[in-house]
Amino acid sequence: MSERSYDLAELSSLLKFSSAYLKMLLKKQSGYQPDQPISAELAAAVAAQVNRPWPPANAA
Repeated sequence: MSERSYDLAELSSLLKFSSAYLKMLLKKQSGYQPDQPISAELAAAVAAQVNRPWPPANAA
């Protein structure tokens, strides 16, 4: 079972938050690699930092 992954624009849209700010938060995460998709685990960590629910209701 593979985990869903996201790109920065998609994550920004799902969380309804600035992509520049999310990128700054992602850079502080140990598993973030700019040239790789964002894992659901990293997305959840960033969502928690910006007080957004994860998974978002519109992620279907």
